[in-house]
Amino acid sequence: MQSVKMMLKFIETEIRFNAPPVPVLLEKMCGQSELRTLSFLPICLTQIQRGTDLPHAWEHSLRRVKTTLTGEEIGLLQAFGAQLGTTDINGQISHCHMYDQLLDDKLSAALQKKQELSRMYISLGLFLGLAAAILFI
Repeated sequence: MQSVKMMLKFIETEIRFNAPPVPVLLEKMCGQSELRTLSFLPICLTQIQRGTDLPHAWEHSLRRVKTTLTGEEIGLLQAFGAQLGTTDINGQISHCHMYDQLLDDKLSAALQKKQELSRMYISLGLFLGLAAAILFI
């Protein structure tokens, strides 16, 4: 998810200062080493170069790759791609901000769930250890 957040920041910066067409933006993203883990980007670029419109290319590329993202996170990415390049510069910057905030919320929830589960597993381990010790006595 961190790579996705970096992608959003990259898109926002590029739009703010260069306002490139979407295919040029995708080419730049594919060249960024920090974004190489987002394997759907080169697939999307290839689809666009073959004449597919961005929303369909974006969705198709997200469905083709295996990822550690949840279905909900992929849904957010699909919705992001459906609107990418459809408004003026300020609209696109706002679009990036909104999805960055949505991903922040998902990241916070995931970290909280991880902490809760780690506490539960520690407690369960202690309980099972005590139970085993009592059985052996």
